[in-house]
Amino acid sequence: MEKSQILKKAGGVSFLTLVSRVTGMLRDMAIAHVFGAGALTDMFFVAFRLPNLFRRLFAEGALTGAFVPVFVEIKDSDQAKIIFNKVFSWMTTILGGLLLLLILLAPALVYVLAPGLVHSANYDQTVTMVRWLLPYLLLIGWTALGMGVANSLGIFRPLPQLLFCSMRE
Repeated sequence: MEKSQILKKAGGVSFLTLVSRVTGMLRDMAIAHVFGAGALTDMFFVAFRLPNLFRRLFAEGALTGAFVPVFVEIKDSDQAKIIFNKVFSWMTTILGGLLLLLILLAPALVYVLAPGLVHSANYDQTVTMVRWLLPYLLLIGWTALGMGVANSLGIFRPLPQLLFCSMRE
């Protein structure tokens, strides 16, 4: 790969990282606008802490570190589809089981994450919010796997653009 191609791709990834950070800031501004600075916002951030932690561990950490290098090596072989299907199946099974376990343990998890909420009127609402936000873990795991495959194939577009382009082709 030529130096200019590397710089162009690195620039593209850097730009998309900047876009990600700006949209993250806009998300935080929208949360502050909708929820305000109060109990509801606190409950949301407590509830979102769990799926966000597991996203970092599974979707971005272990998956990226283990799957992508292996997939890069075999991407042009017949094994690539088999490996992808196995990883997808195992990921769905493991994250699905973890999701169900975390949903069942939501009251205890809120107790550990935010012990100050246990005796407040907001405890039950926070537990419910945790249960509603936990499926994000499975969805972001699938997204990370798809983006890992796309990146292994040299495709570095944002997911919506990637999906739109693949529908047209």
